Amino acid sequence: MGRVRGCALPALLTLTGFVTTLDNTVVNVALPTVQRAFGLSVPELEWVATSYVLSFGALLLPGGRLTDLLGRRPVLAAGIVVFTLASGASALAGTGGVLIAARAVQGVGAALMVPAALAVVAADLPARQRSTAVGLWTAALAVALALGPLVGGFVTQRWGWEWVFALNVPFGVVALGLVPAVPGRSGPTAVQEQSGAVTVQERPGPTAVRERSGPAAVHKQPEPATVHKQPEPATVHEQPEPATVHEQPEPATVQEQPGPATGPDVAAVPAAPLRSVVRGGGLDLPGVVLSVLALSLLTHALVRGGEHGFGGQSVPLGAAAGAALAFVVVEYRTARPLVRLGLLRDRFLSGGVVAQVLWGIGVNGVFFFTALYLQRVLGFSPTRAGLAFLPLAGALLLCTPLAERAARELGAHVSIAAGLALVAVGLVYVSGTGLRAGYWDLQPGLVLIGVGSALTTPLTVRCLAGVPAADTGIATGLVSAAREVSGVFGVVLVGVVLTRRERAALAEGADPRVAFLDGYDDGLRLAAGCVLAGALVTLLALRRRGRHRRVVARGSRTGVRTVMK
Repeated sequence: MGRVRGCALPALLTLTGFVTTLDNTVVNVALPTVQRAFGLSVPELEWVATSYVLSFGALLLPGGRLTDLLGRRPVLAAGIVVFTLASGASALAGTGGVLIAARAVQGVGAALMVPAALAVVAADLPARQRSTAVGLWTAALAVALALGPLVGGFVTQRWGWEWVFALNVPFGVVALGLVPAVPGRSGPTAVQEQSGAVTVQERPGPTAVRERSGPAAVHKQPEPATVHKQPEPATVHEQPEPATVHEQPEPATVQEQPGPATGPDVAAVPAAPLRSVVRGGGLDLPGVVLSVLALSLLTHALVRGGEHGFGGQSVPLGAAAGAALAFVVVEYRTARPLVRLGLLRDRFLSGGVVAQVLWGIGVNGVFFFTALYLQRVLGFSPTRAGLAFLPLAGALLLCTPLAERAARELGAHVSIAAGLALVAVGLVYVSGTGLRAGYWDLQPGLVLIGVGSALTTPLTVRCLAGVPAADTGIATGLVSAAREVSGVFGVVLVGVVLTRRERAALAEGADPRVAFLDGYDDGLRLAAGCVLAGALVTLLALRRRGRHRRVVARGSRTGVRTVMK
């Protein structure tokens, strides 16, 4: 790998992780200003925040699948272009509806960028640089989490809320300029399709493709030759496209690359037209449509129910349930499902996904509504409101390195459950700070949330402990998608409680600040209950017989060992 490419690829990965995470946190502090600019209600404001997370989380797995089929470079470039253009559209939005739509398109771009970027880590970087790239990726996420509220508050107060989104445009232009550093077709790559169906090896010059269809293995070389079938030898001449096909009664080999992933482990393949990908069944289009439809209908019903009551939401709730049921049926029947539902029979994975969602409900709820509380109730400026979250992010950064040690000493199920319990305690503390709280009055609760969240970081590795090696990529993608979608439910569920309680208090003649605070307190207590339930799920589902038992996953040909405790 050349020196320029060796520097460009880590820079591209770091920038990709930074901007997609920053856009999830930077907007929260700007929301009160957006609300005043467009005259939005709280439920409409929730859509500004959740539309990005909803499309991002719902399309992560399809983004990974498209990366499998179309290649890393084109999918990453397409994601950057979509994300950058949508960011510019968000900055220029003249109405709340346009802003919500542009935010949703931003999520589509992010859902293409993240799986493709992580595929570059797995396939294009030498082993000695891979761990460095993963470290840079993790650091970029942590810095974006820490700086998001602060940057959002400063930019909103100095230049206006529009610049919160406009800042993504130069980042996107720089990232697009670095995309040529991603190897194209000619680079040595390996493609692992986690459905276990295909292994593709690509090298300079003539390509060799090994496909698996049942037990057979097919090798194609771009040179005229004959076709031999076993056990009955025969000769077949194919025209006009010469090829050699040797069918052997041996299973295909799936190589697993170490490193994190948001979707299936992926690498570049010769680009295929998107139309042929969809028509050929490579992309589970019905699964994509049904999953997005179910999540969107459920979110719509919850937001509308919080504003107008749930009596009139039976139709969208029923439609969401129907779409979810249809999704399950389609995923069980299709040959190449978007999500292998059979994986959820593993209690470690299913328990981890549930715990991840319950944690996300609490943390995303506190980020969104605490930004409103600080500015609407306590009168903080946007910059000061952003600074209020800095100790939380600092605690998360400082304590994350200690999480793995705590998992080894106490057992991962105990340390993760303890972290979730700390988050719940922090939420309850923040919910009781009241009308006259100052900056430092909030910090004990927020710091507890940061420390507790740090202790939950081994959750992903722990819930993948029982997943077969060939399914690690899709299982990791499922956990990542659950984490993103939990942000939607965190904002929406807490918002339902807040809005209904606030309306009831206003009807009784309460002061608007007091009415909002009553709803905010009840919403955070609901979030604390969800996180505490996640702690219980963790203790029961992630407990392993025998303390510190090791699970070793070995790639079939790479010989790489992954040890999880």
